[in-house]
Amino acid sequence: MNSIDFESLLVIIFVLLDDWDRQQGKTLRGRLSEAKPEMTKGVSDVWVEALKEYDRAIAVAPEYAAAWYNKGEVLLKLERYKEAIDATQEVLKLELDYFLAWTQICQALYHLEQYQAAKAHCEESLNINPDYEPTKELFKEIEANLN
Repeated sequence: MNSIDFESLLVIIFVLLDDWDRQQGKTLRGRLSEAKPEMTKGVSDVWVEALKEYDRAIAVAPEYAAAWYNKGEVLLKLERYKEAIDATQEVLKLELDYFLAWTQICQALYHLEQYQAAKAHCEESLNINPDYEPTKELFKEIEANLN
């Protein structure tokens, strides 16, 4: 059995807690959107630090899909759309039915104005979870841009 150093264990715990928060509907993005403007100064620095932590988590546990998803989400926040797509595609290699990953790639493609590809990814997400409102709303926006 491989031994894990204390620092690596903390990274894994950080990723697991973040995933648990997401399941409970509590995300860093949600907390930041509710924060007062003076509290969000340096937020891009927070995202850069979070990206480093997800990279460390992936180095320790590359098979953990949520770490790849979270890395993609951070890259999306940093407007690094192509990198976000690459990271999120790693999720789909591990879990093809991770509907949030399909939606996240859809979001990145939407920002890159690749509407046909974005639509296809939204459709994949909606095939897995047809009731997820954010994907349904994004799909409507994409269709409006295609017409």
